[in-house]
Amino acid sequence: MNSDALRRYALLSLAVCQLALPLWMIRDHLHLLNTGAEFRFRAQAVSSGVSISGKYIQLSFSTDSFRMDADSSWSEGETAYLVLRNDKTGFGEIASVLRSPSDSIPSYLKTNVRLILKPGNLIYFNFPFDKYFLEESKVLEEKLQSLWNWTDAPPELTAIVRIHKGKALLSGLLVEGKSIEERFSQE
Repeated sequence: MNSDALRRYALLSLAVCQLALPLWMIRDHLHLLNTGAEFRFRAQAVSSGVSISGKYIQLSFSTDSFRMDADSSWSEGETAYLVLRNDKTGFGEIASVLRSPSDSIPSYLKTNVRLILKPGNLIYFNFPFDKYFLEESKVLEEKLQSLWNWTDAPPELTAIVRIHKGKALLSGLLVEGKSIEERFSQE
């Protein structure tokens, strides 16, 4: 094989790899949308920012903690598997915490321990869906400022999340019951 043919083979291999990775990610994304169980979480906008992939809203969740038994031996940074369920009001909550995944439970979330408060045995977890990305051309920044510039009470935010076998996908964000794109559109 001459050097010219070897370069073509290397270039073709690189092109296939560059196409395969995004296609695999899109397939994984669509699989979560179709098979994942839907959970709604109460959220609050912490900040807004801009990254390479666009404008986003940083979210915090009120249900990111769980009270453990007094003899639990969790440590910060440790991997945990959260079994989720819907409460009486229809919002997601942590039902239990496992050290390893269970094949019999499809609605679990793989995450890690963020903080442990010993008095009260409260463990806080990192949710992997804490950023909601917006399409910049469809949302006005001035209208979004109302998420942080409130005087009485913050607007009610609801994160719609699809969860299946450890993976999560933030598929929507509602502001006072309407999608954020609809509420803060440029029109």
